[in-house]
Amino acid sequence: MGLTVTAVTPLNSRTVLGLNQEAYQQLRLALTLNLRRQLLIAVCDDTALQGQLAARLEDELSGQEDSAEGAAESAPTVVSLRLESQAPDLVRQVVLWIKQHGLTPAGKLRSTPTFQILGIDRLTRHSPAVQNRFLESLSQLETLLARLDLRLVLWVSRPWLRKIRQSTPDVWRLRNGLFEFVGDPTPLTPAEAMPGLSLPKKPKPNRSANPPKSSGPQAVLTSAPEDFWTILTEDLSALEETVVPKRARIVSTQEKKPVIAPSLEQAPPATDVPSGLDLPQSSSQVEPVVEPVSDLNQIAPADVLETTPITPPPTPTAPVASKAKTSSVLETAQGEWADSELMALMQQIQGLIQQQVEPSALARAYLLLGQTCRDRIESGNTTPALIDLAIEAYTQALPAFTPGAAEWCDSLNDLGSLYWLRSHSETQPEAVAQWLHQSIDAYQQALNHPQSQPSSDGLARMCSNLGTVYSLLANLQAPKQNLEQAVRAYHRALQHCPAETFPVEYASLQNSLGAVHWRLSQLGDTRQQLHRAITAYGEALRHRPPQTYPQEYAMIQNNLGIAYWSLAHHERPVFLLEQSIVAYQAALAYRTLTLDPAGCAATHNNLGTAYWDLAQRQTQDLERQQSLWQKSVDAYEGALEAAHRTLEKFPATALNFDLWATFHSAGVVHDQLAQRLPGDQDGRRSHHLDQALFYYLTALEGWRSQPDRLALIKTALIHNIRLQFQLRGLEGQNAALSRIPGNLLPDILPQL
Repeated sequence: MGLTVTAVTPLNSRTVLGLNQEAYQQLRLALTLNLRRQLLIAVCDDTALQGQLAARLEDELSGQEDSAEGAAESAPTVVSLRLESQAPDLVRQVVLWIKQHGLTPAGKLRSTPTFQILGIDRLTRHSPAVQNRFLESLSQLETLLARLDLRLVLWVSRPWLRKIRQSTPDVWRLRNGLFEFVGDPTPLTPAEAMPGLSLPKKPKPNRSANPPKSSGPQAVLTSAPEDFWTILTEDLSALEETVVPKRARIVSTQEKKPVIAPSLEQAPPATDVPSGLDLPQSSSQVEPVVEPVSDLNQIAPADVLETTPITPPPTPTAPVASKAKTSSVLETAQGEWADSELMALMQQIQGLIQQQVEPSALARAYLLLGQTCRDRIESGNTTPALIDLAIEAYTQALPAFTPGAAEWCDSLNDLGSLYWLRSHSETQPEAVAQWLHQSIDAYQQALNHPQSQPSSDGLARMCSNLGTVYSLLANLQAPKQNLEQAVRAYHRALQHCPAETFPVEYASLQNSLGAVHWRLSQLGDTRQQLHRAITAYGEALRHRPPQTYPQEYAMIQNNLGIAYWSLAHHERPVFLLEQSIVAYQAALAYRTLTLDPAGCAATHNNLGTAYWDLAQRQTQDLERQQSLWQKSVDAYEGALEAAHRTLEKFPATALNFDLWATFHSAGVVHDQLAQRLPGDQDGRRSHHLDQALFYYLTALEGWRSQPDRLALIKTALIHNIRLQFQLRGLEGQNAALSRIPGNLLPDILPQL
């Protein structure tokens, strides 16, 4: 709804107002219309630019008041409010300003005020509790705008825009305009990364929750009056009580989709490779290499499963735990952390158990404990013991909720995500599968209950999460059946996630769907599944414009290139390989050495393979074949350069493809170039032969711990030494042999 304006300018430039003139003028025009009760959202990743734009807006619009006496009654006054960690409550700050300036119902409103809210991005430097309080305050905006004639402009970055849209859908629907400005993102340290973009979304108040009858220390909920006329006419010291702290409510949690981090980020493997999830980034994208197919190069990539060892998973917890069991869990947890808030909550639960309070009060205390654990997990503490405590707390809380109610569905969604996260800590496939089955059961229980009442976007989230977990389980057992279940779940999610309303989530779902169809293509019905994958990726690209989401756009283009490359082995090879190359090149426009060296390396590696395959189809046009081989080796060497830069800057980086296989592939193409060059180009032939030998020997060093690769390298070395003799004579052969490790000579010499 509302007006959406996007200023399209070159990326990666330090923007000034001139580059965002169109979006700025549209925002200014929307405010000068002096419409009442508007919520406008201005998006800019550059906090310095945010401040410049907001200051200019305040100067220009507020200055109009002095222009003419008649205009003073209609021109808006712009007030800039900056949120701080000690005062993140947006509504309270607005009401406080109104009260302090006498603009209560009894006061005289000269014009409709416009409040610019700044400082939201800085809240990422503070705890999840501070961020939650800001998000909680947004739930009061509708009441505020209904009672007072004012306008609000929220200045946010794109991560906060996604967070607001996902965590507070009512506020998102309330907006009257969205204005996007282009600027370089202000960098955050790892500790400042927004926790809300990983585990379940920040909670919002559940208006249907009834407060408990108990009071005093064991009371967990309080009421929340929302009469802002009363707030404005009474003492502001009471305002703090009108916005109930997050911890004192039953909240509905929303999960950022655990979207498949496509293992298709490299030419697809011959065997299944598990995909990672976004929740949190504990599994890197796996990019198995597919190399040129020739008599020198028969490599089948290995399966990869990245997990961390801990104890086996427990059996599912009974719905109602005994006092002894609960005490044991809490006592174990208390021995693990020096966390005052968690310990206080656990002590409170122990007190409630001893007092034998009514089950609903105890359940709400458990829910509060589970949500607090979840906040710690969001902030990066993913220790198995903390996850186990969160799982136990949610499990104890569930029986008190009405099956099918929103809070019941949201708790099951959280529980499913926690089971999924717990599976990351296992090393044994059987243990991983057990946790994933529990995750699936939790999501399905919420989705399939006849009285289930999640919101439409809640349904989309749970279906998306369910699809992701099914795709993970397919790596361990019944791959075809589980992948087909994942497809069904993603299609169901898409029904509740229209592109017009949720373009980002829609594109992520389509990308995940494409990844699953590609995996299904390896299990049968290859051509049809690949066509479906290509359709899904194309649909995802329609809603991930590169100007707004450059890295996501590049990832999807890379995956589209892989799907084209795969289909080229079954139909229209030349056309589809050319389409694959176009997609990879589109990805590389944004996967640069500067912005994403690891992604740049992976896509260059894919591009080298596509060029090599296309060259093999050009047997009637030797000049074009030679050109394609040169482009292939250039792409492979581009991958090696990008990988070198990545590892030089970040030595612990796990590349998403086999670097040594890329050295080997580059050697194969150098050999082919040397063999096809005319005899009057001895210098170039010698260069290609020497480069090939260098790459083979480098791959040999990298593969020393993989005996299964030695036969491949020996074959490549023998081929190169033969070429050295054919093209450079005995002197060339001897020079090459002098570089071969002595332990390989007994195997190589008899075959020359």
